[in-house]
Amino acid sequence: MSRASSEPRAARAPWLVSATVLLAAVAWSNAAAARTVAYAIAIGNNAPPTASLPVLRYADDDAVRYHELFSRFADDARLLAVLDEQTQRRYPGLGAVAEAPTLVNLARVVSDYAGKMAADVKRGDRPVLYIAFSGHGFADAAGAFLAMLDGQLTHERLASLSSKATHWRIGNWIRKNSSRLWAITSSCRLTR
Repeated sequence: MSRASSEPRAARAPWLVSATVLLAAVAWSNAAAARTVAYAIAIGNNAPPTASLPVLRYADDDAVRYHELFSRFADDARLLAVLDEQTQRRYPGLGAVAEAPTLVNLARVVSDYAGKMAADVKRGDRPVLYIAFSGHGFADAAGAFLAMLDGQLTHERLASLSSKATHWRIGNWIRKNSSRLWAITSSCRLTR
């Protein structure tokens, strides 16, 4: 047996082991460095979408509870709700951070999150979005929607929310990352 045929295999073994250990360490450190970054939006709307429906009493309270839950683990949690007097007494200080549950405010929050989530992905992190809605749900001939203060939140409208700055669209993100969006609704489905 010549030296060329037997020595390279023996000489390569320590190098191969070292390279394998190094690659495993790099892969493990990249996986360990990637973290889940949670974002949350708690929405509560007591207002009915039509005058024939009753004003709700506890949708704002539900949104506050979701906001408190999300605030325990989310990197950024937003509250979109108009808090009634009882809720403001029960949760002092939240009235100052709550914003009206409008489509405009939801679009602004999603746009803000879009920039942050794009940066997360670029760093190798895994963004997760939690949305909780409490309020009237409604279905008519035009389709189903959740009632926001200023209009109808349809599936199409939610999917079209985007960030002009990053060209990030929530619908595209949901399709690619369906396991990273958690939507919770507490609403009645009403029909005419």
